[in-house]
Amino acid sequence: MVLIAVALAFVSVFLLTTGLLTRQTDPVEARLEAIREGVRPQASGLNRPFFQRALLPLLAALADLIVKLLPSTWVQATAKRLVWAHNPISLPAFVLIWAAFAAGVPFLALLFARSAGADSFMTVLILASGVFVGAITPQLWLSMKVNDRSYRARKQLPDALDLMTTSVEAGLSLDAALARVAEHHTGPLQEELSRALQEMTLGIPRRDALLGMAERIKLPELMAFVQALNQAEVTGAPIAQVLRVQAEQVRIKRRQNAEAQAQRAPLYMVLAIVFFILPSLFLLLLGAIGLTVMDLLSDSELF
Repeated sequence: MVLIAVALAFVSVFLLTTGLLTRQTDPVEARLEAIREGVRPQASGLNRPFFQRALLPLLAALADLIVKLLPSTWVQATAKRLVWAHNPISLPAFVLIWAAFAAGVPFLALLFARSAGADSFMTVLILASGVFVGAITPQLWLSMKVNDRSYRARKQLPDALDLMTTSVEAGLSLDAALARVAEHHTGPLQEELSRALQEMTLGIPRRDALLGMAERIKLPELMAFVQALNQAEVTGAPIAQVLRVQAEQVRIKRRQNAEAQAQRAPLYMVLAIVFFILPSLFLLLLGAIGLTVMDLLSDSELF
């Protein structure tokens, strides 16, 4: 049992370390960087570091094996969420990190239960808690990345639509208005819009490029805007009017979200008062009274 636990710990640390070190590298970008630095490409693979020659293929094979063992729906959903998060790490690296947490946290929980001298029921309960925490922690981190990117894109969308509307009404074409928005804004929306413009330059239809942009950001308002824009292009509706209506709807939606968050604030305040402020007050007041009563009871002159 001890040997199995030590082996699981070693595998967890190894997978976690290598998963953090593994990043999705663009070969074109790596080639351009080598040209800027004046490094000539090496024909032999023996000139590469040992980590790249030996460990990376091994880790890639291990990641592929883990992916095959996992449900395909889970893998597809995780890959889609990584795209929504702008690919902070590659899918194999995330799978390795998830496997490290799924094996390492239960091992630490088992060690804690053994050191604390827990009985069989408590050991199983602590082990099950460790499995749950280890499996859910990487997913929570990825969800935070996705939500943060969606939040920043939602804040940028109304201003981007206003600028686009003004540009179209001033006489610019829709493509020129999209390029102006990409030039004067920064953030997730600007990144995806710049990518869509590059795809349009390479020959991809604007409809498909905009739909791909909307699918790479988890933002229903952006998807609705793209669908309305494509529908207006098909039916021949005025683009400027469609943009103005969409900008107004986006602002209404953002106002409704702000009002919903404001309505949830009293509930959060009550929870904070009940679980944090009131216990502190009770401890401060009743603790002093309890100490005074103990002093009185211990006074032999009174009793």
